[in-house]
Amino acid sequence: MHPKRVVAVGVLWIATVHAALLLLEVSPARNGGAWDTFWDPDCYTRLMRVQQLHELGGWYDPVMRRINAPYGLALHWTRPVDLLLLLGAWLGSLFTDFRSALHGWGMLFGPFLHALCVPILSYGTRPFLSGRAFLLAVFLFGMQRGISYDFLVGVVDHHGPRQVLLLAVLALLLRHMSEPPAERRRLPLLPFAAGCAGGLMVWTTAEGMVALLGLFSALALLWVWQGGERLRELTAFAFGVAGMAVVAVLLERPPADWLSVEFDRISVGHAAVFLAALLSCGALWLLARRGLGRTPLHRLGLGLGAAAASALALAAGLPGLFAHPYAALDPLVREALIEVIPADQRFLPTSPMLAFNFALEVIPALWGAAFAVFWWVRKPGARPRQLFFLVCLAVFAAYAVLAYRGLPMLALVAVLPWTEAVAHLAERVRLQLRGFRPAAAAGAATALVLVSAGHWLTAGAIVWLRLGGLELKNLPSCRYGDVAPFVPPPRHGETLLTDVFASPEVAYRTGYAALGGPYHRNASGVRDSYRLFAAPDGPEASSLARDRRLRAVLLCKTLSPGLFAYLRRNRDGLGARLLDGRPPVWLRRVELPPSLSSRFALYEVTLER
Repeated sequence: MHPKRVVAVGVLWIATVHAALLLLEVSPARNGGAWDTFWDPDCYTRLMRVQQLHELGGWYDPVMRRINAPYGLALHWTRPVDLLLLLGAWLGSLFTDFRSALHGWGMLFGPFLHALCVPILSYGTRPFLSGRAFLLAVFLFGMQRGISYDFLVGVVDHHGPRQVLLLAVLALLLRHMSEPPAERRRLPLLPFAAGCAGGLMVWTTAEGMVALLGLFSALALLWVWQGGERLRELTAFAFGVAGMAVVAVLLERPPADWLSVEFDRISVGHAAVFLAALLSCGALWLLARRGLGRTPLHRLGLGLGAAAASALALAAGLPGLFAHPYAALDPLVREALIEVIPADQRFLPTSPMLAFNFALEVIPALWGAAFAVFWWVRKPGARPRQLFFLVCLAVFAAYAVLAYRGLPMLALVAVLPWTEAVAHLAERVRLQLRGFRPAAAAGAATALVLVSAGHWLTAGAIVWLRLGGLELKNLPSCRYGDVAPFVPPPRHGETLLTDVFASPEVAYRTGYAALGGPYHRNASGVRDSYRLFAAPDGPEASSLARDRRLRAVLLCKTLSPGLFAYLRRNRDGLGARLLDGRPPVWLRRVELPPSLSSRFALYEVTLER
């Protein structure tokens, strides 16, 4: 790694970024000094999931008791993030109670992971980035919004760990590429370790499959281009991924569930994909030993043939592997969740706000790709690294266009070639000034400004010309912590109805179990929540409320977009009538202070059980 003081400065910069984001209230954690507000519903669900694991045990049990109550919800999440949170909370519980320790550790979880990225980045870039260039990389890494938002104070989910593991894979592979040829020809331990980190990434979240698609493609193209030892690297990487995937299935699932196939949660289906990749590498080894694949064109043909054979075999053996993950989703759930969640939308500059985001997130990647091409031409020794960057950028850019959630991966990979571009231009400015060539220095300085800050200048122009201003703060419009003390306390097994997107937070703050929860597997809870909100005054609503063991209904008058549109179409339904103060006979209004009654509607269920 770089000298310790350099790494320490990098960590200090990451801490400074998070302090600034807190002061600007980009992170909602402070929320008026309460330090009780997490980023989104997933954070509250994750904390309740870890609480449940701590209190009830059940490592193999994926069912969340306090979502889709009283039946529970088998979430698609996995245990690695739970384990990290559990370990941190256990340490904190030496000084306070477990719930408070978990809450505090959850607040700091993101910045801790962000700081952990600094030594990982240092390890991977030490052979080709000087100390100053490394600090520049850390500076850009901290300033990239698509990266930093995964690590905000109060963000506690699987996206941050996914980014850390993706960076670890990149660091290990880049370090291996930078080694002398004689070292690379030895046992390829670094690609194997990178594969293990990649397998752990898929265990953490199925989104890691897309990242591995980019990484496998990059390594495969390196072999197509250079042949020889590159197949050893690809095979070692595949062996690490496949091995970790098998271990993950054995540890995540009980023996009776080892052969169950799920594509949104680590399963034998994922292990089969990586074992097929490993077998393809083995087949290429055999063909290479027979003298085939002597030229890049021949290797390309062999590689495409092996990939096609594997894909056909997997499609036949794993129906649904290549289907869209939401293809069979209930239309109501799609309307209520997928169509209003930004992370699942296509990302193109089709509106001023999307153009603003596009400028901030994509322009650095374009500069990085352009410089990788430039460096390919100018510096032959760096060609493997630049090809690696270009392939990963292409795959991640395609994913980002299809779904906004792909942007952080694109931003992470882009930082490295982008850093090289900025460092190269800064050196050009220095050399031109030293040579007393002011015109050339001015040109290089202009290029430096455009490459290093052009995305901010473009985004600022969009704000000025098209948006007329921008609100940086991400404070919640509904502060459920204020109203939580007035909610009737739950008795055993009783549930609460609220906005689907607010359900995890309300459950976390009140101790209730909730019907809703914005998860694609929660079709039952979403449908019943919306059935209740749309039901006219009659037996259907009261019967469903009794079946779901409802005790309270809480609505914030600032609704989520999906529920707002739904209630507008169902003006005589329960939800609209509750907001208007017209409850049915089986609901009693809970009186709130004027400061809260203007923002919330709270009712207690009076039905006989």
